[in-house]
Amino acid sequence: MLEEYMLDIGFSENDIKQINTRSRDLFNFKSLYQYFHKAGINNNEFIKIVKTIPNILSTSIENIKVRVN
Repeated sequence: MLEEYMLDIGFSENDIKQINTRSRDLFNFKSLYQYFHKAGINNNEFIKIVKTIPNILSTSIENIKVRVN
């Protein structure tokens, strides 16, 4: 399900293979995506962030909010 959601956003199959999605949670991913989307980050920018910092998918949204603020 996570892989399908990532494809819908615009990740390529190769991107998804490079990002270890096995241990990733769809709910956390959606929350992260929505948070960045509300902050004005478009899909391409979000993809670039995740590809640059794949561990961001394991970070809680609360920790990300603290770092952003």
